[in-house]
Amino acid sequence: MHSVVDWLAFAVWEDGRLLRSLSVSPDSGIIENIGEPLPFERPYWAGECPADVVPWPDEDEEPYPLPFHPLELGEDALRALCGFVMEGKPEPDDVDASRIRLHGFRVRDAHAPDGTPAERHWS
Repeated sequence: MHSVVDWLAFAVWEDGRLLRSLSVSPDSGIIENIGEPLPFERPYWAGECPADVVPWPDEDEEPYPLPFHPLELGEDALRALCGFVMEGKPEPDDVDASRIRLHGFRVRDAHAPDGTPAERHWS
């Protein structure tokens, strides 16, 4: 999710096969829509979760260009696919993501005299 532009994208792969991919934003519309919508998406596509967006005071009163708000769908995607949310009210079964410890790694060039970071070239 990218909150500055209300953009959402996610994909679900299983055994090396793409099952579902969605990318949507109000400026570009539906960028990618591959596979059948997942259960948590269905209320959004059915019009049950309309976007409740108030325009800025100095803008024209145009309706939101999508039938739902991508960031709201994004929160439901996070919950359904990862077990937590970033914003909004957590549910009792949600994972408390702030309590999960992650390890960080720094890759250095073992042969460099000053231990400078290793360079990686992707092709």
